[in-house]
Amino acid sequence: MHMTPRPCQAPIVTCDPGQLPASLLQVLAPEHWPVRPDSLPPGTAVVGGAVRDALLGRLAAQPDLDLVVQGDAVALARALAKRQGGSVVVLDAKRSIARLVVGGWTIDLARRIGDSLEEDLLRRDYGANAIALELPAEGKPPTLRDPSGGLADLAAGELRALGETNLLEDPLRLLRGLRLDRVRREVTLNGQRMALTEAEFKLLEALSREPGQTVSREALSTAMQPGAYRPQDRTVDSQIYRLRGKLQAADPGCGWIATVRGQGYALRAGHPAGSI
Repeated sequence: MHMTPRPCQAPIVTCDPGQLPASLLQVLAPEHWPVRPDSLPPGTAVVGGAVRDALLGRLAAQPDLDLVVQGDAVALARALAKRQGGSVVVLDAKRSIARLVVGGWTIDLARRIGDSLEEDLLRRDYGANAIALELPAEGKPPTLRDPSGGLADLAAGELRALGETNLLEDPLRLLRGLRLDRVRREVTLNGQRMALTEAEFKLLEALSREPGQTVSREALSTAMQPGAYRPQDRTVDSQIYRLRGKLQAADPGCGWIATVRGQGYALRAGHPAGSI
C-alpha cells in the first residue's frame, strides 16, 4: 500500500539554488510513488507539470507524473505494469511515449529526445515546463536541469514560449494534462475534475481529436448536434466562451482554446485566451 503525500503549501522556487534539488525531491516524495525509484533506469528525470507545481507550492496529493528515460519508454512502461499490476496505453509509438496507470496514479513515460536531457528540455513548449529533476541513482544526488531559464519565469509569474515549432512537432504535448473519459463523460485537467455540460464535453472532445489544429465552427456545431448548423447561429461561440472559462479556472494562465479568426477554434494550451 502506498501512502499519499500531502500537497506542498509553501513555494520553493526562490529557495537557495544549492538546496533546491534536495528540497524539490522532498516535495515530490518519490518514495510514495506506486513505482519504486530504484526500478527506473539511471538518468530518469521528472519533468513538466509535477515539477512546476512542486516549485510553486501547489502540488496535488496524487499528481500526474511525467518521466523522461533513456531507452524504450514503452517497453519500460509495460514491464512496470506487469510488475505492479497496472495498465499501459501507448500514446506515441514512434516517439516511444506511454501512459502507465497503476494504483490510481497516472505516469507518462517518454524516451529522451536528443543526446542529453538539456536538449530534450529545449524542445518543450514553455520555459516553465522545461525544468527537470534528475532522480538520484547509484550514489548520485538529485540534479536540477533548467537550460531555458524556467525557474526565473516561475518566480516572475511569466509564461514564455520556447518556440511554436516545439508544439507543432509534438501536438500530443497539449493533451498530457487533460483527461477525457468518454465512457463516464468526465474530464479532469491537471488532476482537477471539471463540471462540464454535455455540449461542452462534446466540443472539448471534438477539439481534442485534433490538438493544435483549427476545427471549423460547422464541425463543432455538428459535434454538438448533427444537422443543426446555421452560419449566423452563435451557439458554438457562446458554448466555447463558457468552456474556455472553465478551462482557465482549472489552469490559470493558459488560454487552452484559441480563436482562429474567420475559421474556427483550436486547442492550443498556453495561448492567451482570445484570438490568434
